Amino acid sequence: MSRRKKPTGHRKSIGRKTGFVTPASIPWGSHLCILYSQPEDLIELSVRYFEAGLQNSELGFWITSRDVSVKEAEDSLRANVPGAEKYFADHQMEIQSHAERYVTDGDFHPGKVLSDFKRRASVARTRGYDGIRISGNTPWIKKRQMKEFLRFEGKVGALAENNRMIVICTYSLHQYKLTELMDAVERHDSVLIKRKRKWYQIQTSDRAKMEETLRNALQERLEERSAQLQRSLESEQELRKISEERREKLLLLSRRLVELQESERRKIAWELHDEIGQQLTAIKLQIESLGRRFGGDTNATKAVESSVNELIERVRDLSLNLRPTILDDLGLVPALLWLIKRYSSQTEIKAEIKHKNVDGRRFPSEMETAAYRVVQEALTNIARHSSAKEAFILVEADAAFVRITIKDHGSGFDVQSTVRSNKSTGLSGMIERAEAAGGKITISSSVDVGTTVHVELPLNSSSSNLTKNP
Repeated sequence: MSRRKKPTGHRKSIGRKTGFVTPASIPWGSHLCILYSQPEDLIELSVRYFEAGLQNSELGFWITSRDVSVKEAEDSLRANVPGAEKYFADHQMEIQSHAERYVTDGDFHPGKVLSDFKRRASVARTRGYDGIRISGNTPWIKKRQMKEFLRFEGKVGALAENNRMIVICTYSLHQYKLTELMDAVERHDSVLIKRKRKWYQIQTSDRAKMEETLRNALQERLEERSAQLQRSLESEQELRKISEERREKLLLLSRRLVELQESERRKIAWELHDEIGQQLTAIKLQIESLGRRFGGDTNATKAVESSVNELIERVRDLSLNLRPTILDDLGLVPALLWLIKRYSSQTEIKAEIKHKNVDGRRFPSEMETAAYRVVQEALTNIARHSSAKEAFILVEADAAFVRITIKDHGSGFDVQSTVRSNKSTGLSGMIERAEAAGGKITISSSVDVGTTVHVELPLNSSSSNLTKNP
């Protein structure tokens, strides 16, 4: 194991300010190690360190790595060091990444780095500066490079002792094991380590104290990390709770909107059927009476009667489309039978329905409405998009759920992309209808094979399963 030798060369010179609380000053030739937990701690100390050197006629050279980028280092100096722009412009301060300085083609070349450090020390003297201070960050080191880098650390210490140079090497507590950190710090004069928000300096010559301090620091880091994970877990749970609460509120709002929509549909359908429909029928009877009174049927009266009859049919269709009274009067299955008969006559698509364990049963109004609207929308989509000639509907129920399957052998489509595009209001409407009733809906489709829609609605909405799987 390479240990630090007795200081020689420039070590007897007066101390240079560090920018730290402790040690406040160190002699030329010092080779220190900083052990940090957070990048913010590394930036804080590095800024203080270079600020002290720049203000006291020294060159500064900062080699960054993964934890602090070149830009972050530059920005931190510009934000905290007066006159930083001039230091950069005069090339008194330089920052490079480890990839520029330590590594070439993925390999570490310690000889080149040592030569560069020595050249920079010579440049500092030539340009009239008192010396140079350097800082290098180490997270880039791979396991296979560790032994070679530790030998390099020993040579850096020797180089610093014989030049007007101060070098700080920074190691992350999150990256290395206790034995690796002990091997690293023993190549340095002393170590700065932060514990309980305060920085401490420990001489590496006191191995027992150093090992105890490192062990405690690693334990604190482990406890801190565990606490962070616990806080993250609690935050995630809280976010999930908030998300679920918001989802429940949205579902309640959606359910309320559906109820209001159906109520309005029912009201308008009633007005069309009972009021406007009755008035149109009265007009038709009056026209027939006038025709008989003034000479029987004429072409004019026939034309008016035909228009009124057509208008009556349109009003009836509007009323039925808005809210078929059969759904309220007789229930789900009779309403679906009527819908399918009417659908087949209008579209020339043969629709077939089978039902099991639903004859004569009435279900909650909300559930019957949701089921009817899902079937209605699915059949509309088949007519508009599938090019299918047939449609099949299965309705079955048990004590807890009503399950409906609508299937065709049409052109099919990509369900996921269609749902993500938000362009299909029909699909969105079916999903919202099912969820608002506390149910779930599954839509599966294959191009040139066909589409299957399966909806499951609870008979007791409080036992809702709100999972969506389109």
